[in-house]
Amino acid sequence: MKTRSKTLLTNIAIYVSIVVIAGINVLYWKTYVGKSRAELSELAANIERLKADKAAKVSELEKTNVTKRNFEEETEKRRQELASYGDFLRKESERPESIERLQVTIEKAGIQILKAAFNPLAKGDGNYSVFNFTMELEGPYVAFKRLLALLPKEEQIYRIQAFDVLNYDNTRHNWEVRLALETYFSRQG
Repeated sequence: MKTRSKTLLTNIAIYVSIVVIAGINVLYWKTYVGKSRAELSELAANIERLKADKAAKVSELEKTNVTKRNFEEETEKRRQELASYGDFLRKESERPESIERLQVTIEKAGIQILKAAFNPLAKGDGNYSVFNFTMELEGPYVAFKRLLALLPKEEQIYRIQAFDVLNYDNTRHNWEVRLALETYFSRQG
């Protein structure tokens, strides 16, 4: 009987050990699976957030590409326009005469030149150079209207960059104006 009870106790001990080991394994796997599921759901949320971020970036990139394409088209149009200027633009060597003619036109309109600042020639994309300059002028309002009507009729092409009224004398109806112009000269010949 002693051997039988010893065997029974051994069997019970083995059974209890198996149950304890199985319980520990179940707890371990539940904890591991729980953590894994939590990590998996966190990763899934991160993936969804990244997909949304990617969609936003793609739409932003498309807008940027459209803006870039429009800018490139406009730039290409201007390049072609300015490339065609090379055929009839005055040569760089004729710049002083062109400026003198402009000064005569300004004075003919009844405007006095107070100050002038000339920037050096800058090379354009085609066969032309860009020349920017600023003048401070004084004269009656009517003379400025006349000047703005005469500028487009000049042989030289002038693009008005700024026309700022610095001072207005109400008693004499005189204006002081800062006029910034841009013009183009051919680099050929």
